[in-house]
Amino acid sequence: MDAKTLKELQAGMSERINGRAKELGLVNDKSEPVTDGVMDIDEYLKSSPRIMWVLKEPWDDIDENGIPCGGGWDMSEVFEKDDAWKNRTWQPIIYASYGITNRCLWKDMDWIRDDTRMANVLKKIAYINVSKMPGYTKSDGEKIRSAYSNWRDVLLEQIKMYEPQIIIFGYTFELFKNDLMGMDTEPIYREDGVIHVYEKDGAKLLDVYHPNQRIISRELYIDSIIKQCL
Repeated sequence: MDAKTLKELQAGMSERINGRAKELGLVNDKSEPVTDGVMDIDEYLKSSPRIMWVLKEPWDDIDENGIPCGGGWDMSEVFEKDDAWKNRTWQPIIYASYGITNRCLWKDMDWIRDDTRMANVLKKIAYINVSKMPGYTKSDGEKIRSAYSNWRDVLLEQIKMYEPQIIIFGYTFELFKNDLMGMDTEPIYREDGVIHVYEKDGAKLLDVYHPNQRIISRELYIDSIIKQCL
């Protein structure tokens, strides 16, 4: 697919997300969708491999009643900020994506704070959330399952549209597994408590913890992803 076509498809997808949110009655005077996808499509298409991250929900703000609110923007807007690297969730995404792209492991990389240019990798990956509406900093499992039901066709179309060669599911794979490959499909590689790896149509699907996890070391989390992509 060429860049012009993908840009048009992405713009159409953003309109579809906004329209779907209105149809579902999710839009009000306090809350709008947060669209997602790829910031720099030209660079994404040049990337080898093309990387997609699939997370749960975007964060914006909380109202006086403790309800998520905000939205009305695109994920690319925050990736463009000079201080995007300071976000704890995005730091492991930066390290892992940078390592895959530059074929290096954790020990071979600088600290992002010492080389903030590493964060530019965010601009050339695909990044999608299961829920397109502002959510909590800690996701509720039942609400995310409900969000998957609401956005299922959109999410599957996004995966198809971007044609990623590596898809990294940040504690979201179980939502997609049946639709993508069937619940009984076994991984081609497994390191229990760390990572499970699947293959579909030439792409690798990585089932890992959320990037902001505190269960295993950051080095193990990042290197387990990179090693499966080299």
